[in-house]
Amino acid sequence: MKHHSLTLALIACSATFACSQQALAASGVTAPWKTIDGKVVFQPNENTPPQPLTGADANAFAAIYTGGDTNIAQSQGHFYCNGQTLPKGFNPDSATVNENFLFSNVGSFASCEKTAVTLDAETFHALAFPYYTDGKTVVTISGSLVEGADAASFTVLTQNQAKDKSHYFFNAGEDVTQPVTKSAHAFAPCYGWADVDGTLYYEGIKQPHADGATFRCFSFSNAADKHGFYSGGGKVLALFPKGVVPDQIRAIDEDVYTDGKHVWFVSVRGMLLEGLDAKHVKVDSAMGDIEVSDGAVTWQCPSMGIVGEPRCKKVMPEA
Repeated sequence: MKHHSLTLALIACSATFACSQQALAASGVTAPWKTIDGKVVFQPNENTPPQPLTGADANAFAAIYTGGDTNIAQSQGHFYCNGQTLPKGFNPDSATVNENFLFSNVGSFASCEKTAVTLDAETFHALAFPYYTDGKTVVTISGSLVEGADAASFTVLTQNQAKDKSHYFFNAGEDVTQPVTKSAHAFAPCYGWADVDGTLYYEGIKQPHADGATFRCFSFSNAADKHGFYSGGGKVLALFPKGVVPDQIRAIDEDVYTDGKHVWFVSVRGMLLEGLDAKHVKVDSAMGDIEVSDGAVTWQCPSMGIVGEPRCKKVMPEA
């Protein structure tokens, strides 16, 4: 590893790793550390509470690496990762940084928290968000283990969703693992939806009311099946009128949909905009407010709704 004359040791980016910022060395207390009442604290911004550095001396303090989520300093024989004291014996000469992961002779760390399993820096690499692997273990960006994952067969399906030879994984908030017998696939670009062995799941939770045969994904938040629309969750919104076929639905605008006969506004709540001629509908948007009109009937859907009231209101045509 490289060394810098200003400090006892300098952590530099490994040639195999892409680093967002160059390593640096600086004597004295510098950002993201500061002194408060003579004590050294870690405080990357004013909105986070200061975290005192145990045993640090402001008069004998040096920042030796800054890299956004992972920052290294030393003082009085101690080494610090952000506000955490690194284990005794930490050797900066053999340490490397990859994004928010630190690899060292005393273990591996994600955002300065020690990982449950020591990861191999040489083979460690990013998959699609939020997954990483060293070929033996799979972790998320927080360093949490993807429990039970087989690294050799692990495949990312879409954001926060993956599978291996015998499991489906959802990793966001609460991690969920489901057994897979035949197949698992996600519905990109929809967030959270997946078909596991013919059953639909949202955020890893079974949705027995949802119909996989007619399910369609429209956007990050919006989807539909033969029953109706889903928006930002597994709860079906207002039921479709009889005869609606999800395959015939298309988006007119980001949150406005039609099947050629009906028009819906779908954003957190779904609403059928009655009285519109779907063949002549136009959508105008200004500052998040939506206006849907066929020239005779107009519906206005403001960017902010009122709890308990319909999001859209029909505007009576002028006499």
